[in-house]
Amino acid sequence: MIGAEFQEAKTIVDRIAVLLMAAMRPANGRDAALARSAVSSTIANTRELLDNEEFAASLFSNFNLVRSAGGTLAGFMALRLEIILQAPVYLAGQFVVKMALLASLAQEARLIAATIFTSRYDVDLMSAKVSLAYEHVEEIFATWADPNVYLALLRMHSDLVKHLSEVARPLPRMVNYSYSIPYPSLTMANLVYADGNRAEELVAENKIVHPAFMSLTGQMLAN
Repeated sequence: MIGAEFQEAKTIVDRIAVLLMAAMRPANGRDAALARSAVSSTIANTRELLDNEEFAASLFSNFNLVRSAGGTLAGFMALRLEIILQAPVYLAGQFVVKMALLASLAQEARLIAATIFTSRYDVDLMSAKVSLAYEHVEEIFATWADPNVYLALLRMHSDLVKHLSEVARPLPRMVNYSYSIPYPSLTMANLVYADGNRAEELVAENKIVHPAFMSLTGQMLAN
C-alpha cells in the first residue's frame, strides 16, 4: 500500500472513529471504556489491520461495542450518512467506507428490531428511512467483487422490511384531525377518546410545546 493510499484510508478511519464515538450516549461505565479502547486500538493499528486483512473484523467489533455501550439509532444513522459522503480515490479507502456502511447498517437493524413502536405511523416513518438507507448502500455494493456480500445486504434489508411489516400489523392507525379553535390537550382527549388520561399521548404525538394549546391540525391514534 503506497503512502498516499494509506493516508487517505487513515484519514477516513479517523473521521469514522470520531463519529462512532459521537453515536454513543455519554457514559463512563465498563462498556463505554471497552468501546473507547477498542476504537483507539483500531485507529492506532489501521495499517497493520488493513495489511493483514483484519480491518473489517476489528471495525465490526468496534461498532458492536459502541452499540452495547449505548450507541443510539439516531447516532448510527447520522454516522452512515456521513460515511456515504466520503469519496475515496484508492481501493483501501473505498474498502474502509464499504465496511463501515455495512457495520452501521447491521447495528441499525439490531436497534430497530429492539424498538417498541406505538403506532403504524411510527413504523411507516421508520420503513421509509430503511428503504432510503438500503437503496443508497445497495447501489454502492451492486458492483462489489464478492456477490455474497451484496446478497447478504439484500437479505438483511428483506428481513428488516418483513420485521417492520409484522410489527405494524397489530398497531392502531394514525388519523389526521382538524379543529377551528386550539383546544387544551385534556379537552381534546375527552372529546376524542372520552379519556382525559390520554392527553399526554396527544401532546407527544404532535410535539406540542404547551398542553393548554394544541395545534389546530395534527395527528392522533384512531382508537
